[in-house]
Amino acid sequence: MLSVQAGTATSTRRRHEPNAYNWLTLSRDRVDVEVRIWNGKEFEKSLVTRYERINHIWTRQMQVPLDQPAKEALHVPQAKDTEPN
Repeated sequence: MLSVQAGTATSTRRRHEPNAYNWLTLSRDRVDVEVRIWNGKEFEKSLVTRYERINHIWTRQMQVPLDQPAKEALHVPQAKDTEPN
């Protein structure tokens, strides 16, 4: 069993931390926990932790900040440019 804690997505308290929530991607033997933080304009991807179930035991496989090499390693699709030219 995995227990995942999350930040507060809509708090107005001043805790010197951005509001955040977790986006979970689930499959039978793998869970990706993606922290999304508020940057003042929108929520953006921040950190991904991947867990895999091996022999019925959940084990953390990796935890990476989402810089370009991490996006490539985790096969995160790149956002498409949606602004008009």
